[in-house]
Parts: sequence; C-alpha cells; structure tokens
Amino acid sequence: MAREEIIAKGASYGMRTFDQSLLELVVVGDVTVEEAIAAASEPHDLELALQQAGVVQVQTASPMTSPVAPTLAGSVWSASTPAD
Repeated sequence: MAREEIIAKGASYGMRTFDQSLLELVVVGDVTVEEAIAAASEPHDLELALQQAGVVQVQTASPMTSPVAPTLAGSVWSASTPAD
C-alpha cells in the first residue's frame, strides 16, 4: 500500500494528505478551486473530491454538438480542440 493511501485512510488518527487539506480550504473559502488544483499533488483526484463534495459540478457537452470533453464549472481546466 502506498504512503498516500495509508495517510488517506488514517483520517481517524488525524492523518491527512495535502490534497485533503486543500479540499477543506476550498470548502471553507480560504482557497479558490483554481489555486487548489494548481497546487495539488494529484489534481485529477482533487477534482473528483471537489465534485463529490458538491463544490464544483461537471458540465458535459452534447456529443452531437461539440467535441469538447467534460469540464469543471468555473475551472481553468477546460478541454479545447486542436485548430485545423
């Protein structure tokens, strides 16, 4: 088991990962979503945690109208299509 997994599962002992601390800071409003994702050890995992916490929502484009991948609402992490 990786060190990060052990720390993440050790919350009852007061252990927490850096990304878990970032999540809490976003929830209480001390850090923006963009700042947290930029500083995160695992940005994708933090994005998922933010979604689960209800802090951000996933916006999906209709596959019939846009080739853009799902993006986070209000996030700077958006997908773009290459120029032809």
